[in-house]
Amino acid sequence: FFVISLARPLSLTQSTNSSVSLGFLVNDAFKRTVRFWNDPAIPRVDVNLTCERCSLAPAACRDRVAEPVIYRAQQEQTRKEKALKALLQGLDG
Repeated sequence: FFVISLARPLSLTQSTNSSVSLGFLVNDAFKRTVRFWNDPAIPRVDVNLTCERCSLAPAACRDRVAEPVIYRAQQEQTRKEKALKALLQGLDG
């Protein structure tokens, strides 16, 4: 995705920022329309999902602002499902 983001301080609440991001799928139509899409002067930053859903290790991301609680919960759920499946397969045999 080619994303343009803007952030600014929120005037109604101190120490709070507001941001908006507009993302475009980088496909052939986008490349024909937005001819500067691959300009080396435009910073390129690879990002994951929200911090709460991100699987990156702490050493791999210096910008983490929240613990990956959703990611960890999904991993725990997957672990439980695999254990239950193995248990059920053991009962069938």
